[in-house]
Amino acid sequence: MAASTMRRWFLLIVLTAPEVIADSGDDFVNNLVTDLAPLLALFGEQFAKQYLSQSFSLIDSIIFALAPLGIITAVVGAIRVGGPMWLKAAIGRARENRAVAELELMTSTSDEVGELWQDGAVVRLLGKPDSLQLIYFEKFRDDNETFGLFTVEMAEELGYIKSQHEEDSKIAQRDDQSSLPLAPNVLINLQASNKSKDLYFTAGCGLLLQVGVLLYSGMTVYNQAFKPNFSKDGRTVNTYAYPIMAIGTVTLIIGVALCSAVIEMSSTESEWVVQPSMTNSQPSMERSMNVRLLWLQRSNSVNSQNFDPVVMFAPDGPDHRTSIRTSGRAPTFASNTRAGDRTSRLESLTLLGTGAAVIGFILQFQGLRALHWSASIAQLVATALMTALRIWIRRRIVVQPAVVEVPDDHILDWLALRIGRSCGGVEDSSGFNFWPGRNETLQIESPLRWRIYTDDHNFAYSSGNKTTSQIMTAQYAANARRRLGRLTEWTGKATKPSIALSQSISVVMRILFGNDPNMSPFVWCLKVQVGDELQSIEFRVENIKGKWKADATKIEAALSLWMFHVWLVETRNGSNLKSNWVRKRTDAD
Repeated sequence: MAASTMRRWFLLIVLTAPEVIADSGDDFVNNLVTDLAPLLALFGEQFAKQYLSQSFSLIDSIIFALAPLGIITAVVGAIRVGGPMWLKAAIGRARENRAVAELELMTSTSDEVGELWQDGAVVRLLGKPDSLQLIYFEKFRDDNETFGLFTVEMAEELGYIKSQHEEDSKIAQRDDQSSLPLAPNVLINLQASNKSKDLYFTAGCGLLLQVGVLLYSGMTVYNQAFKPNFSKDGRTVNTYAYPIMAIGTVTLIIGVALCSAVIEMSSTESEWVVQPSMTNSQPSMERSMNVRLLWLQRSNSVNSQNFDPVVMFAPDGPDHRTSIRTSGRAPTFASNTRAGDRTSRLESLTLLGTGAAVIGFILQFQGLRALHWSASIAQLVATALMTALRIWIRRRIVVQPAVVEVPDDHILDWLALRIGRSCGGVEDSSGFNFWPGRNETLQIESPLRWRIYTDDHNFAYSSGNKTTSQIMTAQYAANARRRLGRLTEWTGKATKPSIALSQSISVVMRILFGNDPNMSPFVWCLKVQVGDELQSIEFRVENIKGKWKADATKIEAALSLWMFHVWLVETRNGSNLKSNWVRKRTDAD
C-alpha cells in the first residue's frame, strides 16, 4: 500500500510540474522584460554625461529627452548646476565645488577647468593649465608681421571675427568677467559643428519613435482586434494602464528636456564667424575665409598629473572652417553672479524639470508594468534606436588633433621654424606645408636647420634706411619666433640673457654717442646658416626720445632659435642634458 501511495504522488508531481514551471517561467520573463526598459532608461550615466557636455542648443535637449537614457543623470546634473541649495543638500551635493559640475557636465572652460592633451587624447581636468589657443588665417599667411596668427581676443578686436549673437560681440564683456585670455576650448573646436539638418532629422526620428510607442501601446488596450491577443496574466489589461503610461511618458519628456536645458544654459557658448570683409582682396572667397586652430601646451603638473608639452593642430575637415567656438560659464554659474533674476529663473526651471521627470518616470514605470509586456519591448527598442542616433550625431567626438611633442623651452622655436620653411606662404617650392597634412606624421626633428654662423665678423653701421632688401628664410623664421613670443608672452632660457644684452647695448650706445635724438639708428646683420645656405638677419638699436633702445624680443628670438639647434645637435649625438647630471643640476640652480 505504501508503494502504491508513492507511485500516485510521483505521477501527480510529474504531471503538474510542467504547468508550474511554465507559469513560473512566464512570470519571470514577463517581469524581466517589463522592468528592463525603465531600468535601462534610468541609468546610462557616463553616456548621458558625455552627451550633455556637448549640448549647445534646445534641439540637443529635445533629442536627449525623447526615449531618454540616463534620466537620473540629467535630474542630478540639473540640480548640481542650477538647483537651489536645499535641493543640492537633498542629493548630497551641498558642499560640492562648482568646478566639479563644470568638469563633468558643461562645455565650458575656466580658471578652474581646462583641457589638455594626455596619453593620446584630449582630457578635461580640474585646474588652470598653461596652454594657449591661436587662430590661423590663410589670408595673412604672407604678412611678415603677423604670419596669420592671432589670439581670439586680438582677432575679435581687429574685426576679423564676430559673434553670431549681438550680446557676445565683445569678448572682454563676457558675463563671468574672467581674466583674459580665454581658457582654450579644445574639444568643442576639434569636432565640426553638427549640421542643423542632422539635428532636426534625429529629433524627427525620436518624435516618430516615441509617438509610435504610444500608438502601439494604445492599440493593445483599446483596439478590439488587438485587445484579445495582448492580455496581462491571462486577463484583459486594466483601462487605467495606458492613460498613466501616456501621461507619464509626456511628463517625463518635458521634465528631462527641462533638466537638459538647465545644464545647457549653465554655460555660454558663442560661435565666432569670419567676417566677409576679409575676402575683399582675395580672388577666392572660400579660401580666404578658411580659418584654422592650433593649441600650444606647455609642460603642466595639475593635481599631481603630469602633462607633456605639445603642439596640437586641429585637423582639416571635409568643409572649410569658417567659425570657431568659445564656451564659458554663464552668469548664474560664475563666481561674481550679477544676474539675480536669471539665477532665480534657472532655479525655477530646475525645480519644474526635476519634479516633472521624477513624477513622469514613476507614472510611466507603473503604466508599463500594467500593460502587456510588448509595450515595454517597444519602449526599449525606441530607447536603443535613439541611443544609436545620439551616438551618430556625436560621431565627431572621436576626432583627434595632429600632435607633436616638443621640449618645453622650444615649443615656439619649433613652430617658428616650421613657419620659416614655408617662407612666405603655406607651401614652398619643395611642397612643404606649414599646416600638417592628413597623412603627415609630425616629428620633433626641426623642419629647418637654423644656426648663427660664427666663423665671420659682423660690424654695426649707422644708417637710418639701409636694410636688407629681401626678407630671407632666416629672417622670416626669426620674425615668426618674435611674433609667437608676443602672442604667448612665455619666457624661456633665452629671455634673461636677451634682456641683459639689450640693456648692455643701450648703455654702451649712451656712453659712446650720448642721447642725441637726431642720431640715426645703428644696424647690424648676423649671418645665419639655413640648411646649406648662408643668409642674414637684421638687428638695430635706435634713439627713441633721447634714449637708446635695442629690441630685446628680436635678440631673444634669434638666441632661442640658436639654442634649439644646439639642443637638437646634442640630442642627436646622445649628449643632451639628460645624460649630464652635473650640467643639469648647475642649470637648475
